[in-house]
Amino acid sequence: MRPLNTGFLAALLCSLLVGGGCGKGGEVTTDKDETATVPVAVSRVEERIFSHNVRTFGTLVALHESKVGSKVGGKVVEVYAEEGDEVNRGDPLLKLEQTSFLDTMRQAEAAVATAEAALASVLAGSRREDIASAKASFELADREYNRMKGLWETQSIPKARLDAAEAQYKTAKETYDKAVRGARDEDIDVARAQVDQAKAALGTAETRLDDSVVRAPFDGVIVGKYVNVGEVVSDMIMPEMVLFRLVNVSRVKVEADIPEGEFAWTKVGTPAFISVDAYPGEEFEGSVTRVNPSVDPTTRTFHVEVEILNPEKQLRSGMSARARLQVRQESKAGIPMDALNRLSGTGVYYVFAVAGGKAQKKNVVLGLREGNWVAVEDGLALGEQVVISGGGLLQTGTPVTVVEEEGEVS
Repeated sequence: MRPLNTGFLAALLCSLLVGGGCGKGGEVTTDKDETATVPVAVSRVEERIFSHNVRTFGTLVALHESKVGSKVGGKVVEVYAEEGDEVNRGDPLLKLEQTSFLDTMRQAEAAVATAEAALASVLAGSRREDIASAKASFELADREYNRMKGLWETQSIPKARLDAAEAQYKTAKETYDKAVRGARDEDIDVARAQVDQAKAALGTAETRLDDSVVRAPFDGVIVGKYVNVGEVVSDMIMPEMVLFRLVNVSRVKVEADIPEGEFAWTKVGTPAFISVDAYPGEEFEGSVTRVNPSVDPTTRTFHVEVEILNPEKQLRSGMSARARLQVRQESKAGIPMDALNRLSGTGVYYVFAVAGGKAQKKNVVLGLREGNWVAVEDGLALGEQVVISGGGLLQTGTPVTVVEEEGEVS
């Protein structure tokens, strides 16, 4: 029962004085009042929203965690981050020695320049002086070939000299024809392919140079550093080598197991409230983001994940967490907890209702609790008055006077 106010105490005192009464202002009178009543404070049974909560526990885990390694090998020359440092995505964490990467990139740049120059030459075609030179060579080879044919007909030279003159003639003719005709489509395609190949090699060299600086993959906090200046990082011998461990705690999650009886009510989006020992009395709001579709036959529970926004980074990975899942809400008739009485040695609860100026004892069946209010499943109707102060003097049929009703201004 809640504490009585001053006026209520005065009225109660008057009712206890045998053979006396109270006058105006609470003064005791000497006339006996056979109709003295017990003053009480009451509240009405009203419809309220009650939440059904499931309580469980688990361990907080960062939503994003990464073991950061290196894509390339080399000697560490700079380390930019230490444990506890907050970093942003793209921030450098360490740098490897870059001489070999720079040399490879410069060679690739030179190869691109050479290939592009060759392509430009093919596209431009032959110069006039090249055509004239090719024509002169061809005409000379033609005359020599014709001369050799005449000598061969008179058996003045061996067949080998005629064959050599013929070969030189064909080569000179092909060179002249090509100079006149310009580059063929296939020649242009080959030149372009060589440019593409050189550019691809340059891109690879640039990527490896960029990878020689290890960067943070996302915003977070460095929680582990496992490398120092002078050490050699190898991408061939130990590709799984961890250099840093990075976590992002702007959002955290807790994994928990829920009794199978709540399976039908627990869904993605169910409100959840998390509390940790580091912040007593404080709850952090989140929601269910994953519900395992199967129930464990051994434990008769199912697995859920709850995500919590953590902009102030108060919650940390590894903390033990208590979770309260608000799986459903129901509209029920409710009364203040102050109205409840319990039969000694039993689980039976009862209240005193007020009807016709008299108290009436009623057993009640209770349901969900929300703050200082409890749902009544059976025993009372909406709108009934129940005693919340002064009930210790009552029994069924006791005359009562309502001196205060909760929620009304007296």
